[in-house]
Amino acid sequence: MSNSRSADIVESLKNEILGGRFQQGERLPSERDLAVRFESSRGAVREALSQLETLGVIQIQPGGARVQAIE
Repeated sequence: MSNSRSADIVESLKNEILGGRFQQGERLPSERDLAVRFESSRGAVREALSQLETLGVIQIQPGGARVQAIE
């Protein structure tokens, strides 16, 4: 799994969330859908989602990742 690939996904999703494309509480697309969109492995997507959760931007729950409130 490529760290730079997951970093690209983190940056893209973070910008979309902060830019308002995804609203607080909204579910992000599935790992599979994100992997297709970013032409990447699900592992890279999973790593990116984990990093976004660490940053406090999303919360990973059963059934998907949801956007957190941004202070």
